[in-house]
Amino acid sequence: MFEHDSPQPPRILLATGDADHDGVLVSVLMSAGMDVVSARAGQEVLTILQRPLQVDLLLLTATVTAPDAWTVCAQARALLGGAAWPIVFVLPGDDQGGMRRALAAGATEFVAPPCDDPAVPYRLRGLIDHHRRLARDSHRLALTKRLARLGHWEYAPRHGTVHWSLPSRQLIAGGTKVPD
Repeated sequence: MFEHDSPQPPRILLATGDADHDGVLVSVLMSAGMDVVSARAGQEVLTILQRPLQVDLLLLTATVTAPDAWTVCAQARALLGGAAWPIVFVLPGDDQGGMRRALAAGATEFVAPPCDDPAVPYRLRGLIDHHRRLARDSHRLALTKRLARLGHWEYAPRHGTVHWSLPSRQLIAGGTKVPD
């Protein structure tokens, strides 16, 4: 049904506090060829994310409790290290407050109920494929920089600071030992 880079089907961690909603989402996602791991409570989500189980996307509904979905989102973002990892909230399209809270907590995207819309799996697949390509390209760039002995720097105008990568500092130092 979908074209993508990975031979493995995407794995979605689905967190809902509502069994009926969970059943609809599981059915839609599995019929689109995705693996689904379900969790009911927020702590269960965080426990699953700490395991070596590879999850490609977290799909959260606002009905998740203990802790609430927004807290789970923020803690998941911290656990998984980075803004690129997709976290999608299921929120009514008119819930502007919930959307603002979700974005502040680290959400990537929103899906409005009902989630049996055939476009939902395509949107999720697009986010997953984008994340996989970004991770692959970042890895390739790091390898290329190492092979070419290229360094980089970042300027933070707000703080007036410059961060030099280790290869940059080594190039500037002319081969003398540079602390990490």
